[in-house]
Amino acid sequence: MKTFLLPNYFKRIGLVLCFLGIIAGFFTNGVDDFIAGAEEAYHHHQNQHVAEFSSDDSEPSEHVHFGITWTEGWIRFFDLCFIGGVLIYALSGEKKEDELFRTLRLETGWITFVIFLAIIFIIYAIWGEIKFALSYILGFPLILFLLIFHFRKASFAQD
Repeated sequence: MKTFLLPNYFKRIGLVLCFLGIIAGFFTNGVDDFIAGAEEAYHHHQNQHVAEFSSDDSEPSEHVHFGITWTEGWIRFFDLCFIGGVLIYALSGEKKEDELFRTLRLETGWITFVIFLAIIFIIYAIWGEIKFALSYILGFPLILFLLIFHFRKASFAQD
């Protein structure tokens, strides 16, 4: 089976985009948005006996973090840099791609899929509804894939 991977030097491009997205995302989204979303879901879960949950789904078009005003366009751009960077890194081949790495990549993909579904199941069973940005949901399995692949590749290298 022929896999279509990017050349190895794309790993550097992916890392640059990923770190740009992480660093800029910290300044644009901030940790406070993440905490606010988790607290809102927690309080909603505590008050489940209330029939209606009134929430204003409209978000401001500008956010102020660390004294800088960021528009939604910039925030979305840095989220896409992060997701795109991790995706480029994950799709980049090794310097010497052989059958072992193809099998390892396939097994790692399935392990990541199962772990991510288990996490979603647990979150849904506990809270039922939780609000996160799409970049959190897309970025987590990609990072999980890279971590599992790295540690499995390192364990095969020691053997």
